[in-house]
Amino acid sequence: MHLAIGIIAAVVIFGVLVAVHEGGHFMTAKAVGVRVNEFSIGMGPLLFSKMKGETLYSLRLLPVGGYVALEGEDEESDDERAFSNRPAWAKLLVLAAGPFMNFLFAFIVLTVLLMVMGGPANIIEAAVLGFKNCVNIEIMIFDAFKDLLTGAGSVNDVVGPIGIVDAVDKTAQAGASNLVLLTVVLSLNLGLFNILPFPALDGGRILFVVIRAITGKAITDEMENRIHYAGIIILFGLMILITMKDVNTFIFN
Repeated sequence: MHLAIGIIAAVVIFGVLVAVHEGGHFMTAKAVGVRVNEFSIGMGPLLFSKMKGETLYSLRLLPVGGYVALEGEDEESDDERAFSNRPAWAKLLVLAAGPFMNFLFAFIVLTVLLMVMGGPANIIEAAVLGFKNCVNIEIMIFDAFKDLLTGAGSVNDVVGPIGIVDAVDKTAQAGASNLVLLTVVLSLNLGLFNILPFPALDGGRILFVVIRAITGKAITDEMENRIHYAGIIILFGLMILITMKDVNTFIFN
């Protein structure tokens, strides 16, 4: 019973965090005049979709991510509202908006949690403390990433979907406030991970926008797309390996 609650809670939490992240991309794209073809929560087979205006809103089977499909993001387009035809500053805003929204969401949730728990005397103090705590958590997450890349950390410390479900399940049993705090950490983790300058991630796409703004067409669309596709394959491969490790750690042990 506890495991079922943990699974449901993890799916809901991750769905909210993905919606927040992709919502950042979506709203910013609309604000700078980029056409959005699809807003999806989840990946894989389609469960539900609704066309509203020029955008298809969809819910997909696998709760492991989501995406905003922008006109001209991965292909040439003659549409003047295509992502590829927007100035560099507009592209950077759209790409950075997802990770920023994860930080903003974590900051707001943590500030409210501090107020509810009766710590700070007023909302200003709660906001300042919430911001400081969010920054400190981001620093700890960054240090963990750095240790992993330099070999100072252990791959055993990295968990995937199964590990997250286990963490949510145990945290939920410890109380609602602990579950909210875990949601804050996961949101900050998602935002920081996506801003890393790795192909297919927001940070990788930001890097290419900057490089192309400086060098012009030194990197072709085809070359960039191939690099991002390679990044996707690597990321999915890592997810499979981490999931296999989680199965061995949390199910068979």
